[in-house]
Amino acid sequence: MKNSNQVMIVLSLAMGITLGSTKQVHAQNLSIKTFKAQNQIIIDKNFSKVVKFGDRGDIVKQIQKALNLYSGAGLAEDEIYGKCTKEAVQSLQRKLHITEDGIFGPATAKGLLTYCRRSSVDENDGFTPLAKDIQNQIIDLGYNIKANGDLNSIDTVEAVKEIQEENNIKITGKVDKVFISKIQERIKIQSEEMKNFKSDTNYYILVNSSDHVCVVYEKTQHLWKQIRTFNIMSFSNLEKGTYKMGIKGKKLSLNYIDVSYFTQINGLDTFYYAKESIDFGLRISKQDAEFINELPTKTTIKVF
Repeated sequence: MKNSNQVMIVLSLAMGITLGSTKQVHAQNLSIKTFKAQNQIIIDKNFSKVVKFGDRGDIVKQIQKALNLYSGAGLAEDEIYGKCTKEAVQSLQRKLHITEDGIFGPATAKGLLTYCRRSSVDENDGFTPLAKDIQNQIIDLGYNIKANGDLNSIDTVEAVKEIQEENNIKITGKVDKVFISKIQERIKIQSEEMKNFKSDTNYYILVNSSDHVCVVYEKTQHLWKQIRTFNIMSFSNLEKGTYKMGIKGKKLSLNYIDVSYFTQINGLDTFYYAKESIDFGLRISKQDAEFINELPTKTTIKVF
C-alpha cells in the first residue's frame, strides 16, 4: 500500500457498479478499514465507539475521510471533530432518517455503510475506492493525472481546481457533491459527442488547444475507449478543425532543428519530438511522439 493512512474498502459483492450506472448492487459484509503501522481503526457494522463534537485524534480523521469519500462532505481531515464535521454528520443522519444529533456512533456508522452501498465500485467485485473512480472520470475528461486513489495528490488537486474554475465553482481543490455533479454532467455531454466520432481507422485523436492536452481513443466492439492522454509542450498556431493523419517519418530537420517521430496533421503541422519548437504543429514528448507515429494513417485528428 502506497499510503498507510489510505482508506481501503473491503467489499463482498454479488454485483458491482460504476458511478453513474443504473445497475443494482447487493452488498454483503461491507466494511471500511483504515490501516496504520501499529493501529487499526475499523468502521463496520460492529462499530461501538461514540465520537462527538470536541473529540480529537486519528479516529476523527478517518471519519472525516469517510464522509469526504462517500458523501462528498469536503471536510478538512484535521483530526478535530469541530463544527463542520458535526454538521456533515448531521447532514448524513438527516438523509438516512436517523437521530440527527451530530454524534458519530454505532447507528451513524451503520448508516454510513448503507450510504456506501450506493457509491461507486469497479467491475471486479468492488475493490476500487470511490476516489480512484473519480480520478478515472477526471482522466476521461482529458486531464493528465494518475488514478492512484489519493484525491489529495498534487496533480488531482490541480485538475480539480481547474475544473472548478472552468465551471464557476468555488475553487477549493476538494471533491464535493457540486464537483461530482459537474463532472458527471460533462461526461454525459462528452459521451454524446463520442457517438459522433468518425474515423477511417479504429483510432481518434482529440487535441484541446486551450489546455494543450491530447487524448487518443481506440474503438473496440463499436465503442470508443480512451487509451492515452498527454500534454503538448509547444502549440504553434494550429487552426481548429478536423484533419486526417498523413505522412510519417523518423527523422527530419526543420529550421536547423532536428526533429524525431513526426506525424503530419495538415501541411507543415505535425506531431513531433524536438528539443525546441520548430514553430509548426505540436511538440510532444519523445515517448508520445513514438506512440502517435505508430498509429495508422487516415486516423481522424480533431483540434478544438
